[in-house]
Amino acid sequence: AKARDHVSTEHATLKSAEDAARNKLITEVTEKRNAEVARMAERQGVISKEVAVCDAEIQTLQATVNQFDQQYRAQVAGFMQQQQMNAVQIQPLNARLQQITACMAQDQINASQNTTQAVTIFAEIQQHQIEIQQIRQQMTVIQNQDAVMAANIANLQAQFQRSAGTAQASLNAKLQVRAVLAREFETLENQRTAPFDPASFTTPEIDDLVRRCNSLMTYSDLPLELRREELIAQFDCGAAKEPERLVSTAKPVQIMEPPAFTAKRPVANAPMTSSTVPRAMPVPENAGMPPLKPLPAAATAVTPPPSLGDPAEIVLTNNHDGAVRVFGINVGSERESFMRSLKSGEEVMLPATIGQTLIIRATTGGKELHRQKVGKKLEVVKLGANR
Repeated sequence: AKARDHVSTEHATLKSAEDAARNKLITEVTEKRNAEVARMAERQGVISKEVAVCDAEIQTLQATVNQFDQQYRAQVAGFMQQQQMNAVQIQPLNARLQQITACMAQDQINASQNTTQAVTIFAEIQQHQIEIQQIRQQMTVIQNQDAVMAANIANLQAQFQRSAGTAQASLNAKLQVRAVLAREFETLENQRTAPFDPASFTTPEIDDLVRRCNSLMTYSDLPLELRREELIAQFDCGAAKEPERLVSTAKPVQIMEPPAFTAKRPVANAPMTSSTVPRAMPVPENAGMPPLKPLPAAATAVTPPPSLGDPAEIVLTNNHDGAVRVFGINVGSERESFMRSLKSGEEVMLPATIGQTLIIRATTGGKELHRQKVGKKLEVVKLGANR
């Protein structure tokens, strides 16, 4: 009892140190988390203002690009319409030119064959030449107009590329800036709203205190009666565990000795005989056996079954690749309460009660991996595949 009280005192000291260190760590990480959340929210506010300014500039630049495009399309459409009209005027002039050329060729043939009307034919040829010159002048004017229209279209295209190209480049730059700000805002939003569990944080000092507490937990809560029975069973010589023998009522065993050896002698000699009377050798009952002693009262005592709410302990071994979290549901309650986190490969002994349900979830994602209902004073559970 003195040893158990000493271990209990040491366990309580370590547990108090662990609780104090954990509370301090929780306070520190909570304050740090709150500061980070405030900083991220402040940055998100700045980003929102910058995005609003970018949206206004983007709208203005987009309107400018659209205006340049509309002006360019309207002016080019006018020049192209003028070119189409010139093409329409060129077609009849070409047809008339071909007709006059054919008439002049026929006139020349007629003049060579009919010398009496050659003067008249040559006069008609001169009229045709004058008309051809006029047609060619008209066609030259139309062609010059068409060349002017083509030059105007080329100038418009160059001007549009300079003006609208500059506005489009500015618009693209603003769109890229806005996309970068939007990605930063989304990243900050995910970080700001991410689940935060301050109890999941730990330090090497706290882990050492937990390990030392767990190494003393079993001994600090060890029942004295159970320990006494273990000691009695350990130091018992073993005779008390043998079954009790019945008292024998049989007669003593008699040993029959064979007759003595008789050698052949002359008749005159008296025969050598030995007494053939058997001798009885009593054998004491239970010879060579130590005296029986009654079993100790503790060895025959019946341990009552555990009841709901009785204190118990559970040993958990995390064989999963990642860390897990342990939650508990007390008897008569439906609300889960966080107990502690387990790293991969870590083993820990946790206090529990009979009937309590333990739920093990993955730290990442919160998926339920195991559910255990405590039914014995000491439960041993290995989570995941054996390593």
